[in-house]
Amino acid sequence: MIIQGFVHDLQRVAITGKTQYIYTHIPGRISSNPPPPTITNDDLVSAFQRKFPDCDVSYQETWVDVDSNNRVLKKGIVIDWT
Repeated sequence: MIIQGFVHDLQRVAITGKTQYIYTHIPGRISSNPPPPTITNDDLVSAFQRKFPDCDVSYQETWVDVDSNNRVLKKGIVIDWT
């Protein structure tokens, strides 16, 4: 279900000529009984590797300059098809 949630965005990125997509997992609380299983970044990387076997898939944390005075830490799973 997670992959189906972003695969259209990934396809749009690929159509523009880019060669990678970054999935950023935003944890949220879902109320259900029983509670949903915990999904780790390692679980997601493994699932993405199975779905996109010809791509390099890895979890990465990168500092990105927002402007000359600010940086933010971007965390996500990179799917690279170069």
